[in-house]
Amino acid sequence: MATDKDRIKQITDIVKTHCDECFNEDYYKTTKKLIDKLKKNKDFSMDKGKIEGWVAGLLYIVGEDSGLFNQTNWIESKEYISKTDMAKIAQVSVATMKSRASKIREVLPKNAKFVADITYEEDDYDFCFDFDDDDEEDRYQVDEVLKKMADMLNHTIATKKEEYEVYMDKAFDCYDIDEAMENMKLALMHAKKKIPDRLFKQLEGQLWLELDARPYLLIKAELADLYYLKDDYESSVELYNDILRLNKNDNQGIRYKIFPLLILLDKKDQIENLIKSYEGDDCASMLYNKALYYYKNKNELNAKAFLKKAFDANEYIPDYLLGMGDINSPLPEMYSFGSEEEARFYLECASLAWIETEGALFWLIDEYYLYAKKNDIDLLFTKKELKVLIKQAFEEMKNI
Repeated sequence: MATDKDRIKQITDIVKTHCDECFNEDYYKTTKKLIDKLKKNKDFSMDKGKIEGWVAGLLYIVGEDSGLFNQTNWIESKEYISKTDMAKIAQVSVATMKSRASKIREVLPKNAKFVADITYEEDDYDFCFDFDDDDEEDRYQVDEVLKKMADMLNHTIATKKEEYEVYMDKAFDCYDIDEAMENMKLALMHAKKKIPDRLFKQLEGQLWLELDARPYLLIKAELADLYYLKDDYESSVELYNDILRLNKNDNQGIRYKIFPLLILLDKKDQIENLIKSYEGDDCASMLYNKALYYYKNKNELNAKAFLKKAFDANEYIPDYLLGMGDINSPLPEMYSFGSEEEARFYLECASLAWIETEGALFWLIDEYYLYAKKNDIDLLFTKKELKVLIKQAFEEMKNI
């Protein structure tokens, strides 16, 4: 389904505002050509998700094709902006910006390029060199000086980054998951070098207290996420478990990611240990996971009790699990308890476990519709209609 006309106008207007403030007229015209190309595609829509994300993706593609992110652009009198600053302009995260750009790239021809003229007028800048027309030797010397300055600048920028940061950047820039994993493993190796060996024993369970160890723990989690995307759940669980061993306070929220995987893999002993370790955690993710775990293991009393608590903690999560929420919205970088952002995060972590647990979604529908009726919550479909849609979705999944 093509993007709604009103949505196209909103996107175009926001793009125009950003280009007027931060870029130039040609940048806007080039981005407008990209928008016009996309709006003709009946199989592509930018209706779902936050509009800022799509705007960021569009601006990013034009910037990437135009060489806007090249740090030595100033030598050729061209504009430069970092990817981080581009994301800030559009008021989204870099990950969201790249994710939307990737979605857009998928529907464009492989050789399609949207190149804007990012040259700036030298008269707009205060510094200049005055030469006579025949002072070619002086011009050559100045050019050489500028090139050396650029080399020094690049070296300075490169040396400011830690080795693990370089490989992390490479991993995030990869479209191929295997290549991304290799770079993330290299990042993990270099991050580990920053931690004295003695600290792994001295601070076991509290490694997060060591600031130099945090990149190692964060990168290990990123690698575990990549294994999950590759459907290697055992490797993902192994890494998550290692993080929890090193950081028992779980400042990273790893327990919310590993719990659904343990349900998926039927690792009951590990689940019981996890529940015991974080017994006081009554946030929505833990409650929904407990409800699913007890349902799968035929403990109806506990399953219903925890599901009721889960509804009270976050009533949006069933909408997302059942396809009634904005499931294509970008993954939030942070969220507050009880929010739709929390529901989107839970969907990312736990949807597969709910889908793969036989009967779980239909049980969720029955319980949620009772809860909605008691609490005057309006729903998009009747219970019967939603069950039909879920059945159809399962049938389509079987045929893939």
